[in-house]
Amino acid sequence: MRFKIILFFIFLFSVFRSEAIEHKYLTIEDKSDLVILNPLLKNRKTLKLRLSNGLKVYIISDKNADKSAAAIGVLAGSWDDPKEFPGMAHFCEHMLFQGSKKYPNEADYFKFIWDNSGTLNAFTAPDRTLYMFSINHENFDAALDRLSHFFKDPVFDPSNIARELFAVDQEHSKNIENDARRVNMVSKEISNQKHPKAKFSTGNSKTLQSIPPAELRKWYETHYSSNQMALTIYSNLDLNDLKKMVVEKFSLIPNIGKDPLNIDENILSDENAGKMVYIKPISNLQILAMEWELNKKFTRDETKSAALIAYTLTRGQKNSLIENLKKEHLAEDLDVTVDKVGGNQSLLSIEVKLTDLGLQNISKVINRCFEAINNLKNSSIPSYLFHEMESMAKLNYEYQSHEDAFEFVSNNTINLLDEDISTYPKKTLLATNYSSENVLEIINSLTFSNAQFYLIADPKKTKVPLDSEEKWTKAKYTIKDLSPSLKTLLSKNLTNPNIKLPEPNVFIPSNVQIVTPKDNPTSPTNPAKIVSSDFGTIYYLKDDQYQVPQVSYLIQIKDKLFNGSTKAEVLKDIYIKALKEKISPTFYSAMAAGLFPNITSDSYHLKIEIFGYSQKASYLLEEILKEINNFEISKDDFDIYYSSIYKTYENNQTQLPVIQAYNYLYHVLIPSTSTFESKLDTLKNINYKDFIEFKNQLFKKTFIEGFLSGNLTLKQAESIWLDIKDILGQKPFYPKDHYKKEVFIIS
Repeated sequence: MRFKIILFFIFLFSVFRSEAIEHKYLTIEDKSDLVILNPLLKNRKTLKLRLSNGLKVYIISDKNADKSAAAIGVLAGSWDDPKEFPGMAHFCEHMLFQGSKKYPNEADYFKFIWDNSGTLNAFTAPDRTLYMFSINHENFDAALDRLSHFFKDPVFDPSNIARELFAVDQEHSKNIENDARRVNMVSKEISNQKHPKAKFSTGNSKTLQSIPPAELRKWYETHYSSNQMALTIYSNLDLNDLKKMVVEKFSLIPNIGKDPLNIDENILSDENAGKMVYIKPISNLQILAMEWELNKKFTRDETKSAALIAYTLTRGQKNSLIENLKKEHLAEDLDVTVDKVGGNQSLLSIEVKLTDLGLQNISKVINRCFEAINNLKNSSIPSYLFHEMESMAKLNYEYQSHEDAFEFVSNNTINLLDEDISTYPKKTLLATNYSSENVLEIINSLTFSNAQFYLIADPKKTKVPLDSEEKWTKAKYTIKDLSPSLKTLLSKNLTNPNIKLPEPNVFIPSNVQIVTPKDNPTSPTNPAKIVSSDFGTIYYLKDDQYQVPQVSYLIQIKDKLFNGSTKAEVLKDIYIKALKEKISPTFYSAMAAGLFPNITSDSYHLKIEIFGYSQKASYLLEEILKEINNFEISKDDFDIYYSSIYKTYENNQTQLPVIQAYNYLYHVLIPSTSTFESKLDTLKNINYKDFIEFKNQLFKKTFIEGFLSGNLTLKQAESIWLDIKDILGQKPFYPKDHYKKEVFIIS
């Protein structure tokens, strides 16, 4: 009888526990109609929940997952810092790692993750903080429990404060000579001081040393609320098991009913609008940046009109803004971005990497950028560019590759915080419709009087004295009005007929079918050698495992000139820079269409790599091969490429000491690898004549090594080889004459 009573109570407890769990969450209907077509990923199962405390949960069960991972984010960040304690949010992030009531040992979480082949990290952004880890599957439950207690019963032990203050201080110190950080700190100092962006978000020991532990806990309890949290779970475990873990561990995180951060103040300062900020860099940089604060309604604009403007200005073509700047020898590169910087605020930025001539003619560069913007005001943006952007976003989701578990949960949580979980990830990835009205409204707001200009360059070259010093990094800067002549010119709203809209992208795939030859002579462990001659060796592997419409080409060119000497390495670097510049419109177009080309080198090879959608990959390779030794380099072109390489070599010597040490070590172990210092010294003794002699002798004798794999047939692979041989196979560079890599053996 006693046994039956025990069984009854066990049954009753199980029922009550089951019902209790059921009442702790709500299953959310998935309203995203995006589908994954990658065969290795399409069997993933997902579940969307909202826990009773308001926490959003996105669970992905994937039997092919190599690790389990989790990331949790909260909409509380550095913009929430109290005025008297800059860096509070960042410091709170550090302190949450230092133990909870259930796991009081401050080293427990780190040790448990690292002892079980895991990775962990966290970061604090202006409006959010993220915590993430990955770990072996069998230890996922225990790791998840440890993470959940960060938000249920953290101890904030005062004895750990001094150590974590040191860690925060070190984090700030290592960033002091980082140019991107320095520019960001200057931008804070000149921004609207009523806006929280102006705060010292990292913090250091000076700003945080007097913080009372009670204040830290109070800040945490008033800013970390489950209704402003999102959690992503990824594992090979079943959905039901993962659901039980999540509900059990995360439902008790307190919900204080916190509202999302809403800031009325503008980020940019009215006082400095339309002015140029000159900043002295640590590295040898020459960058012009322009940024505009967008109307708050466009931060979550479902038409993604700002992103379309950025896409249009950067999409590769021969008559684009950047190609016009290059023809005039004013710029090397250009990027246009739209960044949600926090809350309901976003910035649109244009960044131009200047040549020496561009730095001397900065007004002309600025005017060209505004001419391109004015062109859009007059012609608007054709709908085919919108459809290009949308079709590639959809295709990239459908055929997404397997992503590292740690990165996968981190990226999903960042985005999940901003989108209703029911539609996620559709609204993050795709626009609802094309809106010419929104596009025009944004373009009309991109005036010079609304812009904040930055010129990051050596003041010796700009000849502008710097009279200010940023408080925390000591970066030198000054603020000046634009010249009256430039203001007058920009006020005319001139257009430029030489800067044109992109034509439809020829690289956009229209066919993503998987080729299915009757016979496949290859297997993942046994690729077919389809060429073996004095001219080269080519391997072919038809993909029957991943079944995606993508290919990977790797082509290595051996040439007698590639002898491993430092001079040959430097000349090869200049050649690759020149080749990439000549075919940059093609590269930009291909990358916008999901085809990613690259040209690199090592001591004895020049390498061409192409990865992406298969349909137009061979056409892209043809375009590269057409130019590989047929393009002309003028003395003016050479001077620009030389200057760019010089800056790169020079900046390599200001990298972190560990990177420089690795470079020296690699040189000792493999003597054919040149040091940063030796390459710079050699470059100083190379001139235009040396380069032309080198270029004219290239590819007279070659040996080609290649690996062609993915969604292509044997016949297509053989055709690719014939194209390569026709262009590069003048005379063979016989294997007996190939250079051998020497390796230093430590005994």
